Amino acid sequence: MSTAIVSPRATNEVATRPSTGAAMSRFDNILLSGAALGKSAEELSRLVRGTMSPEECLLHVKNILRSRNVWELPERKQLVLHQLQNLADDMQNQYRTSGDRNDAALLLKTLSEVSTTLEKQGAVTEAELKMVNAAQARELMNFIIAAYGHAEKLLAEKYPEMPFQELQEAMQLGMTIEMESRS
Repeated sequence: MSTAIVSPRATNEVATRPSTGAAMSRFDNILLSGAALGKSAEELSRLVRGTMSPEECLLHVKNILRSRNVWELPERKQLVLHQLQNLADDMQNQYRTSGDRNDAALLLKTLSEVSTTLEKQGAVTEAELKMVNAAQARELMNFIIAAYGHAEKLLAEKYPEMPFQELQEAMQLGMTIEMESRS
């Protein structure tokens, strides 16, 4: 005999156990909805009427999220934007059908959200680009420093009579000439 589990959103939504396959059960949806609402592990356990311990609830939610996390961040952003655009299309059709001012206001809010999301995506993309550029610059500097040290060592072995200071000045002069020729 299974214990009924009540949804955090609708009291008539009932499930008996978490899914074990690829499809999500109502039980899974109850746990995910509760987690999305910020419920604690103990509260999640109560949502499923104690059929799972708080630790099992957390682990199960994490496993569901991990199994569903197949998209990279830019792809997830595009999917969210696609959902918002579909919602706006649906609302626009509803407004055309009803002509209701409330539908128009809701459509306007949705279009504003789509616009805000697009702006945020652009800002995040620029921030991510700066972060990548900074990381690449650090790697390039590390590479140059290592190459410089290697070149100094080879030159010191090949020309042991040349003072180390002259080798360093020759390397710095070569770098300066190359930088100026590329500007």
